[in-house]
Amino acid sequence: MRGYVAVTNPKWYEFQKERKRSRVLFWRHSKTPVSLNEGDYFFFLIRGNLPRLIRGYGVVERATSGIIKNTWDKYNDLMGYNNLQDLTRDLGKSEDEEIAYYLLKNVHYVPDSIVTDADIDFDKSIMAGKYLSDSEFNFIKDNLIIRGDKDKEIEILKTEVMSLKIKVRRIIDFLSEFPSAEDHFEDTRKYYGGLIEDDDPLYDEAMEIVRQYDRASASLIQRRLSVSYARAARLLDMLEAGGIVGPVDGSKPREVYTKADEKD
Repeated sequence: MRGYVAVTNPKWYEFQKERKRSRVLFWRHSKTPVSLNEGDYFFFLIRGNLPRLIRGYGVVERATSGIIKNTWDKYNDLMGYNNLQDLTRDLGKSEDEEIAYYLLKNVHYVPDSIVTDADIDFDKSIMAGKYLSDSEFNFIKDNLIIRGDKDKEIEILKTEVMSLKIKVRRIIDFLSEFPSAEDHFEDTRKYYGGLIEDDDPLYDEAMEIVRQYDRASASLIQRRLSVSYARAARLLDMLEAGGIVGPVDGSKPREVYTKADEKD
Protein backbone atom coordinates (compact mmCIF):
# COMPACT_ATOMS: atom_id res chain seq x y z
CA MET A 1 0.00 0.00 0.00
CA ARG A 2 1.41 3.34 -1.10
CA GLY A 3 0.39 6.97 -0.91
CA TYR A 4 0.17 9.49 -3.75
CA VAL A 5 -0.74 13.18 -3.53
CA ALA A 6 -2.12 15.03 -6.55
CA VAL A 7 -2.71 18.71 -7.23
CA THR A 8 -6.48 19.09 -7.31
CA ASN A 9 -8.78 21.56 -9.07
CA PRO A 10 -10.62 23.39 -6.22
CA LYS A 11 -13.82 23.55 -8.31
CA TRP A 12 -13.76 19.79 -8.79
CA TYR A 13 -13.14 19.29 -5.06
CA GLU A 14 -15.99 21.58 -3.97
CA PHE A 15 -18.38 19.96 -6.45
CA GLN A 16 -17.69 16.50 -5.06
CA LYS A 17 -17.63 17.64 -1.43
CA GLU A 18 -20.98 19.43 -1.62
CA ARG A 19 -22.56 16.24 -2.96
CA LYS A 20 -20.70 14.10 -0.40
CA ARG A 21 -19.54 11.72 -3.08
CA SER A 22 -17.81 8.69 -1.56
CA ARG A 23 -16.84 7.41 -5.02
CA VAL A 24 -15.34 9.82 -7.56
CA LEU A 25 -13.36 9.97 -10.79
CA PHE A 26 -10.18 12.02 -10.70
CA TRP A 27 -8.77 12.89 -14.11
CA ARG A 28 -5.41 14.03 -15.45
CA HIS A 29 -4.53 16.05 -18.53
CA SER A 30 -2.00 13.37 -19.47
CA LYS A 31 -2.92 10.26 -21.43
CA THR A 32 -0.95 7.99 -19.11
CA PRO A 33 -1.94 7.41 -15.47
CA VAL A 34 0.75 7.16 -12.83
CA SER A 35 1.39 3.65 -11.59
CA LEU A 36 -1.07 3.10 -8.73
CA ASN A 37 -2.55 -0.15 -7.55
CA GLU A 38 -5.90 -0.98 -6.05
CA GLY A 39 -5.82 -0.10 -2.36
CA ASP A 40 -3.27 2.71 -2.64
CA TYR A 41 -4.17 6.01 -0.96
CA PHE A 42 -4.78 9.10 -3.12
CA PHE A 43 -4.65 12.53 -1.43
CA PHE A 44 -6.11 15.80 -2.72
CA LEU A 45 -3.76 18.80 -2.63
CA ILE A 46 -5.84 21.89 -3.43
CA ARG A 47 -4.35 24.11 -6.13
CA GLY A 48 -3.80 27.70 -4.98
CA ASN A 49 -1.47 29.92 -3.00
CA LEU A 50 1.34 28.39 -0.94
CA PRO A 51 1.20 26.63 1.39
CA ARG A 52 -1.46 24.46 -0.23
CA LEU A 53 -3.74 22.32 1.91
CA ILE A 54 -4.29 18.58 1.60
CA ARG A 55 -8.02 18.40 2.14
CA GLY A 56 -9.16 14.92 1.40
CA TYR A 57 -8.31 11.43 0.25
CA GLY A 58 -9.65 8.29 -1.32
CA VAL A 59 -8.61 4.73 -1.99
CA VAL A 60 -7.65 3.71 -5.51
CA GLU A 61 -10.14 1.37 -7.13
CA ARG A 62 -8.75 1.59 -10.65
CA ALA A 63 -6.11 3.57 -12.60
CA THR A 64 -6.54 3.67 -16.38
CA SER A 65 -7.19 5.94 -19.38
CA GLY A 66 -9.91 6.47 -21.98
CA ILE A 67 -11.52 8.77 -24.54
CA ILE A 68 -13.15 11.74 -22.80
CA LYS A 69 -16.58 11.23 -24.41
CA ASN A 70 -16.65 7.52 -23.60
CA THR A 71 -15.48 8.14 -20.07
CA TRP A 72 -18.17 10.78 -19.58
CA ASP A 73 -20.90 8.48 -20.87
CA LYS A 74 -19.84 5.83 -18.36
CA TYR A 75 -18.92 7.91 -15.31
CA ASN A 76 -20.51 11.35 -15.71
CA ASP A 77 -22.02 11.27 -12.23
CA LEU A 78 -18.53 10.79 -10.72
CA MET A 79 -16.51 13.32 -12.73
CA GLY A 80 -17.30 16.53 -10.83
CA TYR A 81 -19.04 18.46 -13.63
CA ASN A 82 -22.62 19.13 -14.62
CA ASN A 83 -21.96 18.65 -18.33
CA LEU A 84 -19.36 17.46 -20.81
CA GLN A 85 -18.77 20.96 -22.21
CA ASP A 86 -17.56 22.35 -18.87
CA LEU A 87 -15.24 19.37 -18.45
CA THR A 88 -13.63 19.67 -21.89
CA ARG A 89 -13.23 23.43 -21.42
CA ASP A 90 -11.31 22.96 -18.16
CA LEU A 91 -9.27 20.18 -19.71
CA GLY A 92 -8.51 22.24 -22.82
CA LYS A 93 -9.19 19.14 -24.92
CA SER A 94 -11.82 17.91 -27.33
CA GLU A 95 -14.17 15.12 -26.31
CA ASP A 96 -12.43 12.73 -28.72
CA GLU A 97 -9.07 13.00 -26.98
CA GLU A 98 -7.76 10.60 -24.38
CA ILE A 99 -7.15 11.30 -20.70
CA ALA A 100 -5.87 9.28 -17.76
CA TYR A 101 -8.17 8.88 -14.78
CA TYR A 102 -8.50 7.19 -11.40
CA LEU A 103 -11.59 5.73 -9.87
CA LEU A 104 -11.47 6.39 -6.13
CA LYS A 105 -13.63 4.88 -3.40
CA ASN A 106 -14.07 5.56 0.31
CA VAL A 107 -13.50 9.25 -0.35
CA HIS A 108 -13.32 11.60 2.64
CA TYR A 109 -13.32 15.39 2.60
CA VAL A 110 -11.41 17.25 5.32
CA PRO A 111 -12.23 20.97 5.05
CA ASP A 112 -10.55 21.73 8.40
CA SER A 113 -7.29 20.03 7.43
CA ILE A 114 -4.06 21.47 8.80
CA VAL A 115 -1.74 19.40 6.59
CA THR A 116 0.00 21.32 3.80
CA ASP A 117 2.43 20.63 0.98
CA ALA A 118 5.21 22.00 3.20
CA ASP A 119 4.68 19.09 5.62
CA ILE A 120 5.50 16.53 2.93
CA ASP A 121 8.25 18.38 1.06
CA PHE A 122 6.01 18.89 -1.99
CA ASP A 123 8.02 21.24 -4.19
CA LYS A 124 5.99 24.11 -5.68
CA SER A 125 7.38 23.27 -9.12
CA ILE A 126 5.55 19.92 -9.11
CA MET A 127 2.50 20.38 -11.33
CA ALA A 128 0.72 17.03 -11.08
CA GLY A 129 1.63 14.94 -8.06
CA LYS A 130 4.18 12.79 -6.26
CA TYR A 131 4.55 9.49 -4.48
CA LEU A 132 4.84 9.78 -0.73
CA SER A 133 7.74 8.41 1.26
CA ASP A 134 6.88 6.12 4.16
CA SER A 135 7.48 8.91 6.68
CA GLU A 136 5.31 11.37 4.70
CA PHE A 137 2.57 8.78 4.32
CA ASN A 138 2.58 8.03 8.05
CA PHE A 139 2.51 11.75 8.86
CA ILE A 140 -0.57 12.29 6.70
CA LYS A 141 -2.31 9.24 8.11
CA ASP A 142 -1.72 10.47 11.65
CA ASN A 143 -2.71 14.08 11.00
CA LEU A 144 -5.30 13.91 8.23
CA ILE A 145 -7.06 10.60 8.06
CA ILE A 146 -7.83 10.25 11.78
CA ARG A 147 -8.28 13.98 12.36
CA GLY A 148 -10.54 14.29 9.36
CA ASP A 149 -12.79 11.39 10.16
CA LYS A 150 -14.15 11.43 13.71
CA ASP A 151 -16.14 8.27 13.17
CA LYS A 152 -12.97 6.50 12.04
CA GLU A 153 -11.12 7.85 15.07
CA ILE A 154 -13.82 6.56 17.41
CA GLU A 155 -13.84 3.16 15.72
CA ILE A 156 -10.06 2.93 15.93
CA LEU A 157 -10.13 3.79 19.64
CA LYS A 158 -12.90 1.26 20.27
CA THR A 159 -10.91 -1.40 18.45
CA GLU A 160 -7.74 -0.58 20.40
CA VAL A 161 -9.58 -0.67 23.73
CA MET A 162 -11.23 -3.98 22.88
CA SER A 163 -7.89 -5.41 21.75
CA LEU A 164 -6.29 -4.27 25.02
CA LYS A 165 -9.08 -5.86 27.07
CA ILE A 166 -8.64 -9.14 25.21
CA LYS A 167 -4.87 -9.07 25.77
CA VAL A 168 -5.30 -8.34 29.50
CA ARG A 169 -7.80 -11.18 29.84
CA ARG A 170 -5.43 -13.57 28.07
CA ILE A 171 -2.58 -12.54 30.37
CA ILE A 172 -4.78 -13.07 33.45
CA ASP A 173 -5.90 -16.48 32.18
CA PHE A 174 -2.29 -17.40 31.40
CA LEU A 175 -1.01 -16.39 34.84
CA SER A 176 -3.86 -18.18 36.58
CA GLU A 177 -2.41 -21.46 35.33
CA PHE A 178 0.68 -20.96 37.50
CA PRO A 179 0.93 -21.47 41.27
CA SER A 180 1.47 -18.51 43.53
CA ALA A 181 5.05 -17.45 44.28
CA GLU A 182 4.78 -18.88 47.81
CA ASP A 183 3.54 -22.23 46.53
CA HIS A 184 6.23 -22.23 43.85
CA PHE A 185 9.07 -21.77 46.34
CA GLU A 186 7.62 -24.36 48.67
CA ASP A 187 7.41 -26.85 45.81
CA THR A 188 10.97 -25.99 44.82
CA ARG A 189 12.19 -26.54 48.36
CA LYS A 190 10.48 -29.95 48.51
CA TYR A 191 11.84 -30.87 45.11
CA TYR A 192 15.42 -30.01 45.95
CA GLY A 193 15.06 -31.59 49.36
CA GLY A 194 14.35 -34.92 47.72
CA LEU A 195 17.14 -34.62 45.17
CA ILE A 196 19.97 -33.00 47.09
CA GLU A 197 22.36 -35.90 47.02
CA ASP A 198 21.76 -37.09 43.47
CA ASP A 199 20.64 -34.08 41.45
CA ASP A 200 23.97 -32.28 40.95
CA PRO A 201 27.37 -34.02 41.21
CA LEU A 202 28.94 -30.75 42.40
CA TYR A 203 26.69 -30.50 45.46
CA ASP A 204 29.33 -31.83 47.87
CA GLU A 205 32.01 -29.51 46.47
CA ALA A 206 29.69 -26.54 46.79
CA MET A 207 28.98 -27.49 50.38
CA GLU A 208 32.71 -27.66 51.18
CA ILE A 209 33.29 -24.26 49.60
CA VAL A 210 30.70 -22.45 51.71
CA ARG A 211 31.98 -24.20 54.83
CA GLN A 212 35.56 -23.27 54.01
CA TYR A 213 34.82 -19.60 53.34
CA ASP A 214 32.09 -19.33 55.98
CA ARG A 215 29.88 -17.45 53.56
CA ALA A 216 27.48 -18.45 50.84
CA SER A 217 26.74 -16.74 47.54
CA ALA A 218 26.10 -17.84 43.98
CA SER A 219 29.01 -15.75 42.72
CA LEU A 220 31.40 -17.50 45.15
CA ILE A 221 30.27 -20.94 44.01
CA GLN A 222 30.41 -19.82 40.38
CA ARG A 223 34.02 -18.66 40.67
CA ARG A 224 35.32 -21.60 42.70
CA LEU A 225 33.61 -24.30 40.62
CA SER A 226 33.83 -22.54 37.24
CA VAL A 227 30.17 -23.08 36.46
CA SER A 228 27.44 -20.86 35.08
CA TYR A 229 25.73 -18.43 37.41
CA ALA A 230 22.42 -20.24 36.92
CA ARG A 231 23.91 -23.53 38.05
CA ALA A 232 25.63 -21.86 40.99
CA ALA A 233 22.33 -20.29 42.07
CA ARG A 234 20.65 -23.67 41.82
CA LEU A 235 23.33 -25.28 43.96
CA LEU A 236 22.87 -22.52 46.52
CA ASP A 237 19.13 -23.23 46.64
CA MET A 238 19.89 -26.91 47.16
CA LEU A 239 22.27 -26.06 50.02
CA GLU A 240 19.53 -24.03 51.63
CA ALA A 241 17.04 -26.86 51.19
CA GLY A 242 19.57 -29.24 52.76
CA GLY A 243 20.00 -27.06 55.81
CA ILE A 244 23.59 -26.09 55.00
CA VAL A 245 22.96 -22.37 54.52
CA GLY A 246 20.26 -20.02 55.64
CA PRO A 247 17.69 -18.18 53.52
CA VAL A 248 18.18 -14.77 51.92
CA ASP A 249 17.82 -11.99 54.49
CA GLY A 250 17.70 -8.70 52.63
CA SER A 251 21.21 -7.41 51.89
CA LYS A 252 22.80 -9.57 54.57
CA PRO A 253 24.92 -12.55 53.51
CA ARG A 254 23.40 -15.99 53.94
CA GLU A 255 24.29 -17.69 57.21
CA VAL A 256 26.37 -20.88 56.98
CA TYR A 257 25.10 -23.32 59.57
CA THR A 258 28.00 -25.81 59.46
CA LYS A 259 31.54 -24.35 59.46
CA ALA A 260 34.75 -26.07 58.36
CA ASP A 261 36.71 -27.77 61.10
CA GLU A 262 39.57 -25.63 62.40
CA LYS A 263 43.02 -27.06 61.87
CA ASP A 264 45.42 -27.57 64.75
